[in-house]
Order: sequence, then structure tokens, then C-alpha cells
Amino acid sequence: MREAFALRHPEMALDKNGYVTDFRDVLLPQVAAEDFEADLNAGDGNELQTKFRAVHSSSALAVNCFAPFRQRIADLTLLNNRAFETLAFEQKCPTGLRGGRAPNLDVLLSGPDGVVGIESKLTEYLTSHRAAFSPAYAEQIRDEWREQGYFHEMLRLKDHPDSYVWLDAAQLIKHAFGLARTFRDRRVTLLYLFWEPANPDASQVFADHRQEIANFAERVAGSGPDFKAMSYQIYQGKKLIKRFNAYSYMRLLNALDSHNIGRKRGNIDDVLASIKARTLVIGIVSDLLFPLREQIYLSERIPGATFAPLESLYGHDGFLIETNKIKTAISRFY
Repeated sequence: MREAFALRHPEMALDKNGYVTDFRDVLLPQVAAEDFEADLNAGDGNELQTKFRAVHSSSALAVNCFAPFRQRIADLTLLNNRAFETLAFEQKCPTGLRGGRAPNLDVLLSGPDGVVGIESKLTEYLTSHRAAFSPAYAEQIRDEWREQGYFHEMLRLKDHPDSYVWLDAAQLIKHAFGLARTFRDRRVTLLYLFWEPANPDASQVFADHRQEIANFAERVAGSGPDFKAMSYQIYQGKKLIKRFNAYSYMRLLNALDSHNIGRKRGNIDDVLASIKARTLVIGIVSDLLFPLREQIYLSERIPGATFAPLESLYGHDGFLIETNKIKTAISRFY
């Protein structure tokens, strides 16, 4: 992960632990600091100046994913819920136990249809976990929660703390207690949102992690809050499906494939040669939708055109993400 970041941002310094100098260096271009900075500054541990600066930060992953919705919350769809009204980061849901400290939820969403608390994981689960609970949980929880699956699973883990290797089940149980107490009369979901590489089949760890998630979900089924889990890749895919109809992409692809500037105008080369305007042609080297060879073709046939190839890891999406490189190319042209 450090190597990929260094390749993408060769101008940024990383220390030996994979930390950047400024927390803004781990943000995507479309993420604004004002959409999350106050939340993280109000949390524990001065996170913006510590863990958030890591290229492997799960908190930064959650911020990059959800912060763009802070100003357009109506566009956010998650777990079939389309009616969120508030979005907050690093939020505490106190368990009400004396002498304890509530863990921070990475994201908390709320709306008329219910509440969703999100625990985000990047690479943390690749380190083994051993369940541990303060005695206060068993001693001070005396209400109906003692009959819930989360409480029973806690008792089981106190006797068998190594039941889960990769899943931090104790943390999830503590989040569940806090969410249930904070939102007693609301529909509540605890979502475990985790990263996986593009090739999870390359290591047994990822399959074992998923199996542990399934085991945990089965043991707490029927309890509140409702437990859900998905990878970030699945979340992004479902979000896309809900926002766009697949047939619209078929029509779009057909329009792209059938576009012909020479139609009813004559030879394509003659049409390009007739362009009088000053022209800058920008090509993303890794773009497979509009291959670089096509941009070169245009620049060679438009009189006086300037060609600017840009390196990017993001393929066609580079034209949306590489804003600084595109800005530099345009500035040099003008």
C-alpha cells in the first residue's frame, strides 16, 4: 500500500511507518477538510495528527468514501436506506457503564428510517485479535440485554478469547451495546465495512476473515442492533447500481462506439484539418476507454495542436481524479 501511494504521489514524503506529513495528503481530490475535520478534532486521540495520516488508515478510508455526501446527504444510499439526514465521523455511543470509555464509530448515519453505525477496516484485520472485556460489561448490564445474542457472544468470548483470529468481535460487541443504549427507540444497524484487495483469493486470510464474519453474524442474529457486513468494493458496486440503470450504460457505450465526426462531413482527416481553434489534446496514458493512440491521432491531424500525455493509475477515471495534472497542462497551454 505504501508503494502504491508513493507511485501515485512521488512528490509526497512518507516516513518509515507509511505516514504522510499532513492529513490532507491522504484525501481524494473531491474531499473537503471542512466536511469532517471538526468531527475528528472532537474525537479521542488527536487522530488527524496521528493515525489518520497513515496511508493505511481505515478512518481516512471512511472519510474519503463518505465525506463527499456531507453536503448532499440526500444522494447517499446504503442498505436500501435512501432517507439519511445527518452524517458524522468519529462518533461515540456510550454504553452507560461506569468507569468505561465508549469506542468511536467511524461513521454514524441517521434519518427517519433508522440509524446506521459503521465500523471501517482497512488492513487492521490482517493482525490477529484476542477478545477482551472489562468486568463491568457482565456486572453492570442487568436489563433485557442479558438475553441478547451480543451478550451471549461476549460471555462465550470471555471463556474463549481466541475464537476469532482476524475479526475484532469484541470491538463490534461494544459498538452494539453503545448503539442499542443510545438509540433505544430507533431501528439501528451496525455495519462492518471492510477493505479487500482486487485479488482476495490470493491469500487464505481473506477467506478466513469472511468466514469469521459469517460466524459472528449467525451468533448475533435476531439481536439489536441488526448486524450487517460488506466489503468497500461491494458497497461501491451497490451504490452504482442504485444510481444508474444498466441499460443507460449500454446506450452510452453505443453512442461512444458509433460517434463519427466525419459523418455527413466527408473524410475524418479533412474534418480535423479544418479546425481553426487553438487545440490542447490531453490523453491519460492508462485510459482504455479513450486510448492514448486516439488522442495522438487527433493531435497529429489538428493544425498546431498541442498534445499532453498524463500518467495515472486510474485509467479513464484519471480525467476526474488527476485534477492537479490536468490543471498544470491547461496552464502551460495558455
